[in-house]
Formats: sequence, structure tokens, C-alpha cells
Amino acid sequence: MKKILFVIYGLLLLCFSQSVDAQTTSSEQSDSVSRFDLRKADSSMINVTLYPNPAGKELNITYNPAANVKTIAIYNIIGKVMTVYKVLADGSASLNLENIPYGVYMARLFDSNGSVVTTVRFTRQ
Repeated sequence: MKKILFVIYGLLLLCFSQSVDAQTTSSEQSDSVSRFDLRKADSSMINVTLYPNPAGKELNITYNPAANVKTIAIYNIIGKVMTVYKVLADGSASLNLENIPYGVYMARLFDSNGSVVTTVRFTRQ
């Protein structure tokens, strides 16, 4: 049990400490939208919005096109990759979650170099 908790704690720390200056702000929008304003180490802003959150069969993600996001990977709470999506449009993606069980997940956005742009949490209901 201690080992599982340690793994979960480590994963959460890793996910939320991707950049030194990362800061999140909660939105004053409805509960079904999660908005994250993240500042990368180079001081550029990545505005990420997830909706609806909690998600049903589909999750929509919008982000700053300057982030050059090319891939979005969904991880479960213990770090297992559930699925990977190629991003076709700049600035937004609509992810089909029908094959993912209910639970808490991390969406990790990668740029064209394979570097992590940001990681955000969402719930699948």
C-alpha cells in the first residue's frame, strides 16, 4: 500500500512540476471547464482549457497555437499510457474517450520535438 501511494505521489509531483515557473489559475467559468494558465521557463504563456470536465465520451482541449502541440497522450493515475492522439489542428483538439474507463487522468501535451509542453488533469465520467 505504501508503495502504491509513493508511486501516485511521485507521479503527481512529476506532472505538476514540469516547469519551474508553472502556475495555474482557476477560471471563473462554470465547473465543467478547467482553465490553466501556465508559464514556461522561457516566459511564454500556454493557456490550456479543458471542457467539459468531468468529461463524458469526448474531451475538448484548446491551447495557445504557439506551443506547437503535435501529440496528446492520456495517462492514468499510476502513469500508464491509455492512448495517444495526433493533433491535426493548431490550437485545439477533440479527444474521443469512449475506450477509456471512468477515472482521473492526466493529459500530457507534446511539441514537435517530443518535449512535454504541459500536463493537465481531468476526470472521465
